[in-house]
Amino acid sequence: MAVLTGIIVIGKMKRRLSATIIICLMMCGIFTGCRQSTATDNSDKTKEVTTATDNSDKTKEETATENKAEKVKENKKEEKSGKTKELDPAAAEDELKKMSDALSDFLWISMMIETEYNSLAPEKIDLSLSDEEKIRASVLAGKTDNVIDSTFVLGMGGFSEDKTAQTGPDGDGFHGMSVSKKDVDNNCIDLFGTKASWDDLPIGPVCDIYDAVRYETGNDPYALVVSRDIETETDLENHECTVEEENGKYIGKVNMFWGYWGELEQNPGRSNYVAEYTLEPDQNSKYKMIIKDISISPLESDEDFEDTVIEDGFAASGEGFFGLWVGSSKNKEDSLVLVQDLKDKGLDAYCIYTPEWENLNADRYWSVTVGMSADEERAEALIPDVESAGYKGAYIKYTGERLSQRVDIYMYTPDDVKITPSKVTFEKVSTEYLSGTEEDEGPRTLIVDSDTVFDKTCDMQFFPGYKKDQSVLEWFNSITAEDLMGVFEAGITGNHVDSFYGSYWWD
Repeated sequence: MAVLTGIIVIGKMKRRLSATIIICLMMCGIFTGCRQSTATDNSDKTKEVTTATDNSDKTKEETATENKAEKVKENKKEEKSGKTKELDPAAAEDELKKMSDALSDFLWISMMIETEYNSLAPEKIDLSLSDEEKIRASVLAGKTDNVIDSTFVLGMGGFSEDKTAQTGPDGDGFHGMSVSKKDVDNNCIDLFGTKASWDDLPIGPVCDIYDAVRYETGNDPYALVVSRDIETETDLENHECTVEEENGKYIGKVNMFWGYWGELEQNPGRSNYVAEYTLEPDQNSKYKMIIKDISISPLESDEDFEDTVIEDGFAASGEGFFGLWVGSSKNKEDSLVLVQDLKDKGLDAYCIYTPEWENLNADRYWSVTVGMSADEERAEALIPDVESAGYKGAYIKYTGERLSQRVDIYMYTPDDVKITPSKVTFEKVSTEYLSGTEEDEGPRTLIVDSDTVFDKTCDMQFFPGYKKDQSVLEWFNSITAEDLMGVFEAGITGNHVDSFYGSYWWD
């Protein structure tokens, strides 16, 4: 059809026949060639497609190379700024152990403060890590350099040096040793990724037994580690740790022991708490990461508890124990004499206030046990040692659960108490555990609120002016200052007064 069209067109143009034929043949050749070139064109097209595909693969390789180069460039930029996106958990575990060890003193004193020096009141603790906390932690993580090594007393406006000041439980002095500014600055960067805020370092101690403070001589500030030289009989030790990524965050966990050092001696490696760290990669830190948050919680399962000896007769979890009972008295001092005699003969003896325990005498007795055993057989194994020490007739009895932890609250002045309709606060009052071989003279702050009750065993005639069915808060709001003077026997949980069991006037 195309050929005929060409002939007709050419014919109409009145060309000569030869020209017409030639042109016709040319046209046929062209059209024939067009039809035959389809395969060739497809082949060429295939080659072209293949070539395009190859070019595409090459583009991907080039793109990958470019992306890799860009990522390296980005990582270098991040490293320069100190920020990276990833941690190697295995390497991070080793570094976290070093960080946690560096923070041991800070963690220990934080636990002491938060639990009000009661190592047997386990609770979750969130450390705020404010600027003050960070710099205190950085000082306590440092090494003393002996530039300042002296005794100080706390007076108006901060510390003043007084080498004659007395340290210890009854003294007003602290022993202080300096930590260099450079060391503190480096610790702040390495541990928390922040500059040391020296103005946030307290001039006086936050804790009255061991702390980090600022001391100025002339225009030069120093960081001091200060201690009151008081034996707390507590210890903190870090154990195994893990680092995992959780929902885009790195969480490090360090199992640790905090409590009476004797428990650790009995069961080396025992953990009763876990410190949880929120971590962030940071190349500026020598650990390659920094700490953003810290929280400390009691371990949910403490399988080692049953095999431990507990300080001064307290069972940390309130669980009962089998005691090998040697003697008992209505006078605590007499029982303490017995305890000391048994200890002098190499036996672990403890003074127990019997009303605290479910199966022991509800009257006010102080009983003495050798050991606190998880099972009866272990208690029986101690009998030959007790008899060899000269004590016959010792017997075994199970305590049952602990009903309450009792303390005596000593009231010397009405200024120690703040009374409102909704709360009564005993502010830094002297207290004494009723079980135990050591007195704890505080200071301790205790709270009375609407949940506090008079125990049914209370002899209410010793609560001046008490009216029938009065609540504890109502009674406190109705009395005079003189009515507060004396000793209150109370059951506590942490810093909360759960119950009052008695009120006694001074002898």
